[in-house]
Amino acid sequence: MTAQRSAGEQGSPAGFNQLGSWPVAALLEEMATGGAAPACGSAAAVAAGLSAALAGKVARRSRDCLGDADDLIRRADQLRRRATELASADASAVHAMVTSKAMPEAARAVPEEVRDLAAELSQVAARLAAHGRPTLHADAVGAGRLAEAARASAEAILASNTPG
Repeated sequence: MTAQRSAGEQGSPAGFNQLGSWPVAALLEEMATGGAAPACGSAAAVAAGLSAALAGKVARRSRDCLGDADDLIRRADQLRRRATELASADASAVHAMVTSKAMPEAARAVPEEVRDLAAELSQVAARLAAHGRPTLHADAVGAGRLAEAARASAEAILASNTPG
């Protein structure tokens, strides 16, 4: 996906399936256009992905400080990949919700998974902030803050998508 997409690709479910491969500038531009998707859920998933990327970085560079660094690296990488998938899934769910005027199951399932993934990342980041390489403390704290932003955003989506 390039920053310059054809008119047929903008806001299309096919384009959303590739959201994880979009350049950052293209993702931000698409969010800013005012279209229905990508929206808050995709942003939350991207924030979780950034959190996982920072956590993976800190864990990789803290192997001498952490006996479980390899486990933390593995888990951060898994969560980062899943967050990327969830960013696309949320954009597709929002598009489906807006075009069909119905609430697809994914409109709840995706933010729930983002919330849970972000909660786990908060724990990983806290461990890294407390026991990781001191020179990377800001990265570990940043990972925790990004995870918290993702969790809070997902909670807000769930509240707004709950009937009643």
